[in-house]
Amino acid sequence: MRVKLISAQGIMLDEQADAVVLRGMEGALTILPHHADIIVCLRPGDVQICQGSQRHRITLAGGYAYMHDEVLAIVGKTAVEDGGET
Repeated sequence: MRVKLISAQGIMLDEQADAVVLRGMEGALTILPHHADIIVCLRPGDVQICQGSQRHRITLAGGYAYMHDEVLAIVGKTAVEDGGET
């Protein structure tokens, strides 16, 4: 599936992924390829993007995510990646 991460600073990620772990209001949620269409409100915290054996971690200050047609769009106010704000 394709993952797009959009923050107030612009598009900070647009790549393929095997799985994405999100922190929804009701708890953790893993999105896999072919997941049903969904909209999720996100709590502040980490988003893990997995591709093969690699894991990419980004911290969001809340936001929402939606899955449609094999594209997961994650929208947050601010995002911090690998120790630096982007």
